Amino acid sequence: MRLRHGLFVRIGLLPFLVLAFAGSGGAGMGTERMLREGEPAPRFRFAEIPGGEVRSLDEVAPGRPVLVVFLQTACRSCVREMLAIKKLRAEIGRFGVVGVFVDMKARDFEGYIRDYDLPFRFTWDPDFTLANAFGVTFTPASFLLRPDGTVEAVYRGFTVGLEESMGRDILRLLRRIGGR
Repeated sequence: MRLRHGLFVRIGLLPFLVLAFAGSGGAGMGTERMLREGEPAPRFRFAEIPGGEVRSLDEVAPGRPVLVVFLQTACRSCVREMLAIKKLRAEIGRFGVVGVFVDMKARDFEGYIRDYDLPFRFTWDPDFTLANAFGVTFTPASFLLRPDGTVEAVYRGFTVGLEESMGRDILRLLRRIGGR
C-alpha cells in the first residue's frame, strides 16, 4: 500500500507533525521574546570551556564589540557560522566572541572547539538560562554587542551572505567607537 500526503490530513496527523517539527528546534529554549537591536543584552558571567574559569563579557574584549553566538554541537549551520566568524576574526580582529553551547546534555565541547580550531571563549548553558534571557529559540543565533552591552545587530540562522553582513556590521561599529 502506498501512503499519500492526503492520508496525513485525513487521519489528523498533519497538525501533530507540524507541532513536533516546530517544537523540536528549540528544545525548551526561548521562553522570552528575542532581543532586538538597541536593547541592552543581559550581563552575565560564565564558566569558560575548557578550564571552568569564570569570566564576564567585559573580560572578553574590554572596550570592544563582542559577538555572542548560541550554537549546538550537532548543528551543521552552527559549524558554518562559527567557521565564518573565525575567518572574520582573522581578517578584522578587534572584537570578542563568546560561543554558548545550548545542547541539552553534556557533549564533547572541548573536542568540538579543538576539531574546528576555534579561538574563542565558550560556555555551556544546560538549563537555557542565557538562551531564555536572549530569547533564543533556535541555533545558530548571534548577537553583536556594543562595548556598553547594547545589541547592535541580531543574526538569526546561517544564511548566504551572513559573513559579509556580519563583517560590515562589525567594521561599522568599530569605526563608530573609534576602532579601539
